Amino acid sequence: MKITSQIVERLMQQPLEFSIEGSQRPHTRNLVLSPPGLITGYKHPNETSWRYHNGCLDFYGMDGKITTRFDCISSIVENRVTLSGPHLVGEIDLRHTLAGDLLEPIIRDLRNEIYSGGDPFKAANLKYVDKGYPHSNLAKVPQFVDAIMTIMRPSFWLEIGSMLGGSLIAAATSARRLSVNVAFVAIDPFCGDVNMWAWEKGLNARGAWSFLRLEDGVPTIHKRFLANVVESGFHRNVIPIPATSIVGMRLLLRLKSEGRIGSLPEVIYLDSAHEFDETFIELKTAWRLLPSGGIIVGDDWSWEAIETEVTNFAKTVSQNEALLRRIATSLPGCVFQNGVLCYRGQWIIAKE
Repeated sequence: MKITSQIVERLMQQPLEFSIEGSQRPHTRNLVLSPPGLITGYKHPNETSWRYHNGCLDFYGMDGKITTRFDCISSIVENRVTLSGPHLVGEIDLRHTLAGDLLEPIIRDLRNEIYSGGDPFKAANLKYVDKGYPHSNLAKVPQFVDAIMTIMRPSFWLEIGSMLGGSLIAAATSARRLSVNVAFVAIDPFCGDVNMWAWEKGLNARGAWSFLRLEDGVPTIHKRFLANVVESGFHRNVIPIPATSIVGMRLLLRLKSEGRIGSLPEVIYLDSAHEFDETFIELKTAWRLLPSGGIIVGDDWSWEAIETEVTNFAKTVSQNEALLRRIATSLPGCVFQNGVLCYRGQWIIAKE
């Protein structure tokens, strides 16, 4: 299979595994294809720079000569690709491999800007997998998610308020089923809300499932989120930002304004504060973050604070009614309430 420039671009600026083909032990797991053609994270006189040319990825030594020419893709398993090519130094006949994840651009950018190129899911421990969270309502309306994925076909889906990852996994499942290439960014402080802290003692006294599941006084929500996403197999398309909704959204706005990320979300799934005033502030910030033609989607329309704040906010902005009606045609039984599209507890507003 041919190596394309798009594949090379996806592999840039992330730690890659560089090996002799068939070897059980790689030379390094930290080789980085850095612009403008430098190899960083790994030092060897045979691998100092790189260039993509005519369907090949070439490595160059200190003397400027090609040392390895990756000329084909030997495998793609899910989002992980392995390149293969002959080693051109000396008389020994051997091939090298280079393996990495085909990261969506926003995942690559945020890994670099927030995690210095690292993978936050390396901290995942599957002993924390927890499927007990009872309030992942998005998972209960797959037809709603499918309609959004089909019509919007987003490349960047931002979720604000992820808890243990249930709604994010539901959205990612829909995207995979419909062959939509989308990156998911999850903003959440992963430390629980007022109710969760107020209920913790009573739930523990009854031996019931608890939201916080404290360890040494610290919530394990973040650990369970990481474990659930890894266990689902979607971790290469997801990046968490452990921050409050306002901090996380303002961070994305700043990174975009400074040219440090290349895109903003076409879909924002807001499932966070559920409080008066705070929800309105979240909506104002999310609207600033949302490009024209994007949508904000949310949960829990039956909550008084949600219905009131979303309705009041919708009156202050110009909505894309044509887009809302396109989505509505795919959702029999949906209704419009004060300019907001509602469907089985979920709601949508669209930016003109």
